[in-house]
Amino acid sequence: MPDAKLIGQVLKEEYKNAQKVKVVREHANLPYELKIVHKSTVSDQQSHFPDHTQLVYKEDSPNYCTANSTYGATGVTGRECALKVDSTSSQQIGICSEICCEAGWHSERVMVEEVCQCIINKNTRQLDCSDTCQREDVKYYCN
Repeated sequence: MPDAKLIGQVLKEEYKNAQKVKVVREHANLPYELKIVHKSTVSDQQSHFPDHTQLVYKEDSPNYCTANSTYGATGVTGRECALKVDSTSSQQIGICSEICCEAGWHSERVMVEEVCQCIINKNTRQLDCSDTCQREDVKYYCN
């Protein structure tokens, strides 16, 4: 079985190449069919219809980058995203550029509280964490 990353890449490519269709009925005595709405080049009548393996859609997706209460979209403003610096090229890499749409992102220095000074209890063999510590971290958020 292929790994999840490969499946995700294939689905993303299918999504990018999906064709918009409309439901048509050529004649009253024929069944309804799906017909591609926009096609860059049409060589014959068959190319107007998607094949059975092609991903199609009937309506354009709403813009989830901006808030839209009709669709329940909260937009990307304030969404936390990941960003790292590639040690070999010193370039920023991560998913901020993918999930923040074209709004960009900003960083904030935050104090993170976490458990610390953990030891394994020899009698119970459980982890005992007696204290909490704070450390400074950098978080990234969509604009």
